[in-house]
Amino acid sequence: MNLMKFVFKYIMRRKLRFFLTLLGITIGIATIAGLFLLGAEMETQVYSRANALGSDAMITPQHWCSYEYVSVLEGEQVGEAIPISDFENISKVDGLLITAPIIVKSTGIDGRPVTVTGINPSQMLVLRNWKTKEGQYLNNNDTYSVILGSSIAEKFNLSITDTLIIRENLFNITGVLEQTNTNDDISVYIPFETAAKIYNTKDKISFVFIRVDDISRMDEYIIEIQNVANVNVITNSQIIEESLDVIKTVRNASLLMVIIAIIAGFFGIVNTMATAVNERKREIGILKSLGARNSFIFKQFLIETFIIGFLGGFIGYIVGFIASYSILPQIFPAQYQSFQTTANLSTSSFDLNIFIFCILFSLAIAITAGLYPAWRASKLPPVEAMRIV
Repeated sequence: MNLMKFVFKYIMRRKLRFFLTLLGITIGIATIAGLFLLGAEMETQVYSRANALGSDAMITPQHWCSYEYVSVLEGEQVGEAIPISDFENISKVDGLLITAPIIVKSTGIDGRPVTVTGINPSQMLVLRNWKTKEGQYLNNNDTYSVILGSSIAEKFNLSITDTLIIRENLFNITGVLEQTNTNDDISVYIPFETAAKIYNTKDKISFVFIRVDDISRMDEYIIEIQNVANVNVITNSQIIEESLDVIKTVRNASLLMVIIAIIAGFFGIVNTMATAVNERKREIGILKSLGARNSFIFKQFLIETFIIGFLGGFIGYIVGFIASYSILPQIFPAQYQSFQTTANLSTSSFDLNIFIFCILFSLAIAITAGLYPAWRASKLPPVEAMRIV
C-alpha cells in the first residue's frame, strides 16, 4: 500500500478543512516569526546607534530609566535636568578629554515635528566624525545657523539656500551632513548656547557625552563625576543593555498575545484529526481488513499533521518576514516603531536560526496535537470500523 497516496488523497478530498487547519497554525507561527525578526532587527539597530555615539559614556539625570536611553538612541526629545553648575564641575574632572553638553528639543517643519539638538559644534565633530555633503559645518562662533541631518534635508527638500524658523527665530542652513544611518540623520543641529536661549531651558541641559583619556579607568572617573554632581553615568555597553531590556520586555509582552493563537491552532489540529478519525472509520476498517497494520494507520494520520506543521512553519515564517517591517510595527507598541526612522527594515535579511525554529516549533505543535487522534485511529478494531456504513 502506498502510504503517501492515501495521505494526499484525503487532503485533496478535504481541501477547505485542511486549509482552515493550516491557517490556524500559520497565524501563530507568523506572529512569532515577525516578533523575533523585528526584535533581531531592533537589536542590530541598538548596537549600531550606540556605537555611533562616539563617546565612551553618557552623563544623565539621576532619575532616568531605560526608556530615556532608548529615546537618546532614537533621537527623540528628552527633558533637561542637569544644572549647568553641575556640568561645569564635571568639566573640571581630570581625565575627561571631551564633555559635550546636549539639549534635545523639537520644532515643526511644514507642520511635522522635527528634533532640534543643541550641540557644541567642535566637540560633536570629534565625537561623531561627521562629514558634510553640502555647504559647511557649524563653527563655534555661529549663532543662528543650523546644519541638517541627511534625512531631514531630503524629507523636506531643504538645502543651504534655505532658511528655517525655530521658535520664531530665523536660522540659515549652513550645511547638510552625509548620511550616517543613525538618528543623526533625523535631527536639526544648532549651537548649544542658541538652543538654551531660544528654548529657555533655565540653565539646565539634557545630558552630556564624555570621552576619557583612559577607558580602563572608567570606574574611577564615574566615582569622581558623581562626587561633584548628582548625576548618573552610563557607559555605551550599559546603554546597549538598557535599550535591549526595553525591546525584550516589549517583545515578551507581545508574545503573550501569540499564545492564544498557538493554543487555538493546537486544538484546531486535534479537532480536525479527531473528526477525520470518525469520518474515516469505514476506510480504516477496509484498510485493516486488507492487511494494513496499526503502524500504517498511525503513520498515515501522523504524516497529515506533519504536513500541516511543516507548511505552517514555512508559510508562517514568510508571512512573519513580511509582517516584521510592514504590519507589526503598526499594531505593536511604539518601541518597535522608533528605530525605523532611518533603518530600512524592508531589507531585513533571511534569518536561518529563526526559520529553523519556526519549522521545528510548528512541527512540534502539529505532531503533538496529532498523536492522540493517530493512536486512536490505529487502535480502532476492524469489526467496529466495518459497521460504519
